[in-house]
Formats: sequence, C-alpha cells, structure tokens
Amino acid sequence: MLVLRGLLFRYTQMRNGSRQVVALYYPDDWATMEAILGTIVQGEIAALVPTKVRLIPPGEIHQLIDKCPCILQLLTIETMFQTGVQSIWLTRNSIMPAIASLAHFLCEVVIRSKTTCTDGMACCPFPFSQQIIGETLGLTSIHVNRTFRELRERGVAQVTRGVLYINNRRELAAIGEFDPHYLSLR
Repeated sequence: MLVLRGLLFRYTQMRNGSRQVVALYYPDDWATMEAILGTIVQGEIAALVPTKVRLIPPGEIHQLIDKCPCILQLLTIETMFQTGVQSIWLTRNSIMPAIASLAHFLCEVVIRSKTTCTDGMACCPFPFSQQIIGETLGLTSIHVNRTFRELRERGVAQVTRGVLYINNRRELAAIGEFDPHYLSLR
C-alpha cells in the first residue's frame, strides 16, 4: 500500500480499548512493506484524513524486481527508513519526558509533511487530535494538553485551527533533542 495523498496511521489495540499508534504514513510512504514478504505486521491501519492509496499486489512488485533489480534496493532503503523511525519512536516514547517527546514529535511532523520553513518559523497542517497524539506518545489527552500549553507559553509552538505553528524551530529541536538524520535515510 503506497500512500499517494493524505495520512495513515498504524495502531495496536488492547482488549480494554486503549490504542498505541506505532507508525505514521505520509505521501510516498509504503504502509505495508511486510506484504512483499508475505507476512503480516500486527496492528490495524486507519486514515487520519481523507487519503488516497495505491494497492500494489506483491506479485506485481516481484515482477518489477525481476525486471529492474534496483527496485529491491529502493525497497530495502524504505524498510531501513521505517526501522529507523521505529527505533527513534521507541526511544522517544520510553525514556523522554513528555515535553521532550511532544517537541520531538512536532519536529518530525514538520519534516515529514514536507513543509517549507522560513526564518526559523514553520507551519503545516496538523490533523492530530490530542487523543491521537496521546496514543502516539503514550500520554493521556490531559497530559498532551498541559504539555502543549507549556510549549505555547514558552512561545515555541502552538496549534490553531488545525495548523501547527512553530515559532522557534531551534528551541523546539533542543527541547526534543531532535536530530533529523534518521529522516534523511531516503
């Protein structure tokens, strides 16, 4: 499943109904790389906003690989990219304080949404509810709200009417100990 437009997320759900978002898929991301190997990764995939995807049967991908072996290299890079993001998410969600975790998440969202930034400022569409952010970062919605308030009071970032505004990218990156290198693998 190749994302053409929109935004997908993968999540796992517990018996009690609580969810953990484990991946986000932006345009040009492969949401189901595991299907190429005939395996299934645990979790469900849902759209966060209206999304258009291209379903490519594994057999068709295997034919493409046979015709052009360089495609296998590109798929390997995509797999490494997704593994790198998962590794960073695990670290972010397990040992970073809430404000650092949220700051890191916001920095990633800006880069992955392919936003152009000027003079240290950035803005991008931000369709994430506090509940989805909490499910992504392992925080309660109330904790997300308080943490956003702290970033807003520091003058670093805020969300208004579905748009994320980052007033000070350097400070936000410093708070989140954000190093974008893992996103440049592609």
